[in-house]
Amino acid sequence: MKCRDVLNYLLDLDNEEPIADDVEHHLAGCASCRQEAGRLRMATEVVRVRQTENGPRDDAKAATEAEARTERIMVAIRVEAPPAPVPVPFRNWLAAAAVILGGILGLQYSAPLDYLRDAFGPALDLALALSLGLFLTVYLCLLVGSNLPRVRRLFGVR
Repeated sequence: MKCRDVLNYLLDLDNEEPIADDVEHHLAGCASCRQEAGRLRMATEVVRVRQTENGPRDDAKAATEAEARTERIMVAIRVEAPPAPVPVPFRNWLAAAAVILGGILGLQYSAPLDYLRDAFGPALDLALALSLGLFLTVYLCLLVGSNLPRVRRLFGVR
C-alpha cells in the first residue's frame, strides 16, 4: 500500500472503527505514516476531550451558534472587501479610440517615419505593423472586458 492511500484511509475512518490489517502492516514499516497516524489520533483525542468538557450540545443551540458565526464572518468579508471598481464611461473609450486611430493614420504621413524607414529599411514596416496590431488587440480586449455586460446585451448573450 502507498503512503497516500494509507493516509486517505486513516482520514476516512470513523471514531472507533478498527484499522485494516494491510494498513497496520504499512504503519509498522513506515515511520512517516506512523507519525501522521499519531498526529491524527492526538487531534481526534483533543476534539473528543473538548466535546466532553463542554458537555452535551443542543442541536438548536449549535445551529444558532453556527449561523451567528457565519454572519460574523460574512460581515467581516463585506467590511474588508474593496469597493467595486467604477467602470470607465464608454465615451472615454471612444475618445481614446479616435486618438489612436488618428495617430495610426497620421503616422503614415509623418516626416519622422520617412527618416526611420531610410535608417532601418523595410523591416521597420513589419515591426510597426506588429506593434500596432498588438497595441490594438490589447486596447480592444480592455474595451470589451471593461464593458462586458454591455457587450453581452448587444449580442444577446446571457
